[in-house]
Amino acid sequence: MFVQGDDCDGIAALEAWGEARSVYPLGDFYREDDDVMRGITISTPDMPEPRESFNLPEVLAPRDWMKPFKGSSSEVEHRDGDAALVFHESDVLPKFPESHLVEAKTVYLSTEVPCWKLGNRLLSFLREKAVSHIKKVNKKKYTVKAQVLCNGLVCEIKIRAYRSAKEIAVVVHRLGGDSIAFNALFRLLKQDLTTGLPLELKAEADVSPCSPEIPSEVLEIAHTAVRHGPAVVPSEDAFLEPIIDAAHNADDTQAQAEAAASLAAAAEDTGTVIQLCNEKAQKAIEKLLKVNCFEVSCQVVRFIMKLAVAPGAEAFFNGEGLLHLLQRKVSDLGAGKKLRVQLSQTVEKLLRTQVRLAAHR
Repeated sequence: MFVQGDDCDGIAALEAWGEARSVYPLGDFYREDDDVMRGITISTPDMPEPRESFNLPEVLAPRDWMKPFKGSSSEVEHRDGDAALVFHESDVLPKFPESHLVEAKTVYLSTEVPCWKLGNRLLSFLREKAVSHIKKVNKKKYTVKAQVLCNGLVCEIKIRAYRSAKEIAVVVHRLGGDSIAFNALFRLLKQDLTTGLPLELKAEADVSPCSPEIPSEVLEIAHTAVRHGPAVVPSEDAFLEPIIDAAHNADDTQAQAEAAASLAAAAEDTGTVIQLCNEKAQKAIEKLLKVNCFEVSCQVVRFIMKLAVAPGAEAFFNGEGLLHLLQRKVSDLGAGKKLRVQLSQTVEKLLRTQVRLAAHR
């Protein structure tokens, strides 16, 4: 509201201005009374001792400020490979929460099962029967976080166990990754916990564990490739080149894992094997073998395992460079015992094949 004209003279102007101030536009929250107090209270013991100088590195030292926030030493989370990565009789399950469990799958067991044996059975399932990478183990909260390869797909899970007066609940959450792999994993985990039958989580579809006898004509093709190098793929048939380029040029692990998974799927088709037997594909796989990431490593191992049993793919492993890199990968692979065993067996098979091909020269 504006005061104009004759209202701007003397007492009349003051009265008009007072009336104008008493009328506020609708929704003008700036005119409302503000009785809110804002601030923070810090107890005296948490503050660092006063110093003569306000030198930032000394007064605001991280060790002084973080003391009140540090957790108890009994809640230390152990990572895969630690000697203490097992459950003991002194480790007790937490009580079952009152809140409803959302987006989780639960297995209910009898309280007759010792909780520490249950925890170790979960770890044994992930280590011995699944291609997995155990990321964290919290013995106080009875939680296990891991990445698992199931049916060629990777998912990240968190397993947590609770106790009540009548039963034990094992809750499995999907933290990320493929939902189909998660559902398949849960079914096998539930079967493993509720039955005494020996089970094994298949990282792949059913594949013959041993290589079939290689026909003589295929051996001749392999001999030619060994003598003259990998085959040159015609440009009109090189539809795998974009995938190979993606595997070679990708910098982040997610893109590298997707490219490796695509190459592993292509290796199942015998018609595309010849397109993989070239120097460009070799360089891409060599780059992926140097990546220290479970999602990438498990997909690369899938590719190597499939290509190792594909007739006519012997030229891909020609030379000592790639085989030497595979042997070093076996020793450096810290993510998952089963994955390391699979790669070791594949490398041994490749070495025997190379010796066999050399004998036919």
